[in-house]
Amino acid sequence: MKLCLKVIIIILPVFFYLSVVGQQTDSIVTGSVSGSVKDTSLNYFLQSATVSVYRAKDVKLIAYSLTNNLGEYHIKGLPLNFLLDLKISFVGYQTYSRRFVITVSNNVFNAGEVSMTAGSSGLLDNIILAPPPVGMHGDTLEFNTSAFELDKNAVAEDLLKKLPGIIVWGDGTITANGRQINKLLVNGKPFFNGDYKVAIQNIPKDAIDKVQVYREFIDPNNPLDSITSINFKLGKNKQTGYFGSISTGIGTNEKYEGEINGNFFTPASQFAIIGQSNNINKLGNDINTLLRNNAYKGKGAKVEYQPNFNIQGLNKQNSGGMLFTHDFLPNFNQYERNRISVNSFLNQISNKTEKQTATLHFFADGSTLEQNSNNDLESNTSEFNLSTRYNKSKDNDSLFVEGKYNLTRENKIELFNNKIFGSNIGFLSNGNQYDSSGRDSHQLSFRAGYDHQGYFNNNAPKLTKWNISYALISETENLNRTLKSSLADSTNPLLNQFYNRKYNNKQTTVRQDISMKLGDFSKWLFINNRTLSGFSIQFENDMRLTVEKRGNKIADNDTSMHKYIKNNYLSSVSTYQNLNGTTGFRIGKIRSNILANRYHKELSFDLSAKIQFIEENNTSTHAFQYLNKSYRSFIPTVNISYSNFQYGEFVDRYTLNFNTSLKAPSLDQRFPLIDSSDIYFIRAGNPKLTESKNNEVSFQFRHNSTSRKNTFNYGASISVGITDNYFADSIVVEKTGRSTYYSTNLDGYKYLNAHAFLNKAFIIGNSQFQLNLLATAVKSRNPGYFRYFNSGNTSKRFSNIFIQTDSVSINYTYKDIFALNFLQYLSFFNSQQSGFSNTKFNSVHRVSRIGISVNPINKLSLASNISFTQDKFSNFSANRSTILNAFLSYRFLESDNLELKLSGLDLLNQNKGIINFGNNYSYTHGTVNLLHQYFMATITYFPRKFGKKSK
Repeated sequence: MKLCLKVIIIILPVFFYLSVVGQQTDSIVTGSVSGSVKDTSLNYFLQSATVSVYRAKDVKLIAYSLTNNLGEYHIKGLPLNFLLDLKISFVGYQTYSRRFVITVSNNVFNAGEVSMTAGSSGLLDNIILAPPPVGMHGDTLEFNTSAFELDKNAVAEDLLKKLPGIIVWGDGTITANGRQINKLLVNGKPFFNGDYKVAIQNIPKDAIDKVQVYREFIDPNNPLDSITSINFKLGKNKQTGYFGSISTGIGTNEKYEGEINGNFFTPASQFAIIGQSNNINKLGNDINTLLRNNAYKGKGAKVEYQPNFNIQGLNKQNSGGMLFTHDFLPNFNQYERNRISVNSFLNQISNKTEKQTATLHFFADGSTLEQNSNNDLESNTSEFNLSTRYNKSKDNDSLFVEGKYNLTRENKIELFNNKIFGSNIGFLSNGNQYDSSGRDSHQLSFRAGYDHQGYFNNNAPKLTKWNISYALISETENLNRTLKSSLADSTNPLLNQFYNRKYNNKQTTVRQDISMKLGDFSKWLFINNRTLSGFSIQFENDMRLTVEKRGNKIADNDTSMHKYIKNNYLSSVSTYQNLNGTTGFRIGKIRSNILANRYHKELSFDLSAKIQFIEENNTSTHAFQYLNKSYRSFIPTVNISYSNFQYGEFVDRYTLNFNTSLKAPSLDQRFPLIDSSDIYFIRAGNPKLTESKNNEVSFQFRHNSTSRKNTFNYGASISVGITDNYFADSIVVEKTGRSTYYSTNLDGYKYLNAHAFLNKAFIIGNSQFQLNLLATAVKSRNPGYFRYFNSGNTSKRFSNIFIQTDSVSINYTYKDIFALNFLQYLSFFNSQQSGFSNTKFNSVHRVSRIGISVNPINKLSLASNISFTQDKFSNFSANRSTILNAFLSYRFLESDNLELKLSGLDLLNQNKGIINFGNNYSYTHGTVNLLHQYFMATITYFPRKFGKKSK
């Protein structure tokens, strides 16, 4: 932490200087212009009219704004003693233009009330001005990119940062006027799997003609039920192109990385192929991750992406995939789609982990058990998936059909040694285990659905909304395993155990899901009753049928016969069937209070009355595993929400919810085949287990600022619940350290979850500040039974657990020259036992991270980040580590598409691989092998071309 303070002290002067420089722009004497815009013929103020100020000499854009709800505007920061052009435009009206000059003695120019004349826009006084930088077209806010000057190699992300009201946050989230962007499209359709980071970090600014911000309504009858989307409208000659990267890196300690990425697109099709190989923990486990991490990115200082130094073990990965999409409609939009996509991915990971731990168990009578373990694991995992999806929608109807195939193969060898010591007793037992296994899993799935979202607009009785979906999933898993384990008791050799067991298990699962929603019935049933037809009545039905077949062949080595003999108890054949469904009605009502151009207030009420039913049946070669049970429960849900949308200012949302759910115990919780070869962990069964029922009440509040500058969002949520017949653990610990677990029904499980966040962004001159606060608290009371071998009878206990996580993130940027990120993360765990014992445990995990990036000259970037980690458990000494990384990169060629990067990771060589955690009655401390210090040189080429060169 002292080092962290030193770094902050070094940073603060630079931070203060850049802030002052940023403020100096505003401190210079400047002028302003204000006024209002009105249609005098209709006596109506024009909201969202575009007001632009240009320098008359060279028609250079200086400032712009949109009129507010009262047609007013006020533009600051205008230069003095220059001839300026004021231009006001609105769709369907002639453009208004006026010249003016601001002086030192009169630095406020009042343009008064401007009367707009309906008709086509034209040029006045032969003044040729550029298109307005921003305008409203219906409900769509549209930015003309030609009005914003950027570096010639800038990308869409750089452009978004220049647009008023749009914030690109430090974590990559995008907000527009305070609303989070849920969808980013290119020419009205998803761009390479829909990951917006791929679009904003690869598409050059010059390829974009317009940036459109609009609200996509989910329910036409509810204006507040919408999401905010952005669409990049590419230029006419930029509809075809390619981009990608070719990268190779060589480092010390035999470290390496290599990547290749090619992406091609036309107005109708998109194709991507990508692959990578490395041994530095850059684990890209899906095609979207690889596409994001191989983006061109743009101008400006950024805190670098880096390998994960917290992953246990040494990892080597080879992965790659292919993506293809085709649109059958040339003009793709949100109301009509006809698209097919194919996605495949192959992932291979080799892991080698060496772990040494010491676990201390605490009991009520002051007894303790110390468990010292050594664990070596080598694994190789290969996963291949192939999926295809077809979507078609038009107006209010949509259809999708999807098929997927997944193949997983895993081979691993694990060696385990464990020694148990008891307080005042000494050495108790020694355990060893050799586990070699191979697992193959195949999954094939099919899904389809049809959705109709209409609205009642005539007198003909009909259902306005309905949808149906179906899924068929088939999975087969084969496991071949050899397990050799031994347990030596130091006090009684007769208790020694040894197992040499082989497993040949096969499991086939077939699952079918069907979901159906019908409604709205109210407008059908009560067509002549205005009051009753205002309610929404919907029938909902969800069903899941699961059939699971198991065939287990287990054999034990007979030393006298020198061969493996079938274990008749563990070997079995069984068939399990489970039908889980809910059916019932949902009734809702929405009341709105609207004042045009001022506010929209909405109160909604939603009541769900459903019956949940579970039918299960199991047949087996073991009679005690026969099962035939059924469950029924009424599960009501109530949801009340209130929204207050003050146009141009903020949106407040309040939600109160109550729901219930039913859960049946699994077959393995009731009738498992107990396998004693797992020498330290035995899972037993409880045939008397019955279903549990959870009841929860939650409240949520969210405030979203819709101002175009200085965005301020915050919110909080809280949920409390209680579970009847909770599946609690009953634990018995033997003298040798072996634990036996089984589940039992207990009342008294309670929980409280709380969450709060705050996001604030503000701009001062050329500086932008972002503040993110996040806090989460979880409190629970867990009942259970616990007994240690020498503490008498099993007693009921309660674990009172409190978990708190807090994070503070500050991001600062100055132009494209300097970027600073600071993160403070704190996780706190506290556990207190009652009933069996009154032991208390607490642990603290703290991370402080600082990242700095500087572009001292064009094409050159310097970046560094440092992380301080501290772990502390109860009264034990704290463990601390510091990881310092540094990066230097330089881009060559005119298009900045050849990059040389030098990296130094873990410069202080302090990544210790410390294991430090606790649970209800134990504390574990140890070490594990991790990624350590290395240096690497990487060269990357970004081939890219967007559109044809204009003549």
